Amino acid sequence: MSRRFDAAAMADLTLRQAEREMPQVYGPAQARGTDGALAREVLWNLSHRTYATLAADPAFATLISPALWSGVLSQTDRILDAQQVQDGRIARMEDLLRQAVSRGPGGRDARRSGIDEAALIALAARIAGEVSDADTALRELEGAVEIAVAVQARGDGPDAVLRDVAAASARGAHKTATERLDAELDRLETAHVARKRALLDDALDQDRLRRDAGAAARRHLALAGLEAGAPPRFRHHSRTGHRPFRRRP
Repeated sequence: MSRRFDAAAMADLTLRQAEREMPQVYGPAQARGTDGALAREVLWNLSHRTYATLAADPAFATLISPALWSGVLSQTDRILDAQQVQDGRIARMEDLLRQAVSRGPGGRDARRSGIDEAALIALAARIAGEVSDADTALRELEGAVEIAVAVQARGDGPDAVLRDVAAASARGAHKTATERLDAELDRLETAHVARKRALLDDALDQDRLRRDAGAAARRHLALAGLEAGAPPRFRHHSRTGHRPFRRRP
């Protein structure tokens, strides 16, 4: 047998077949999500381990006919050839976008705003790997650069969180920027809930002092909804009738 059985190439072949048969689970678009990436990784690792185990078994070679070997190896070659074509396309697209970033007005604006050259190149590389049409890729890059510049502009203000986000985004650390924003959003939500709980507790005490059982019951319901994570919905009781409780903006 002139060529060695390649477990990694066979695992690649299995993944490509899964992409065609179940694109909603294993397709390239799913690889950008955590669940999709994990599913692809599990399938590839399982396939690779299985083929590697078979290849290590001397009896396995005698079970495969030469015709089947030929078909498997030729299919593997086609996969590798297709991958080379894809890699070449991505490289050409990335070079085109790099030139646009380096020479275009958007790239100059981005650098003036404080965005690192490496962050711009990384942005171009991500788009090149996901968009096959040159015109579409250039439009995507233009829009992404505009967003990146807007992030830097917001970071020029007094808000410390937005300053941190702009600094992280400028060096391409977008995950860090997102984590900083999520942490602040969580903090604001916690503070908002705590403030609303304190106000509802005081309102309940006032209802009790007024001996208004109906209003007190509605405060209890509002507190229960707050604890459960649901927005409280109640009406404030007054001598002039009922009017809806409205949040202040």
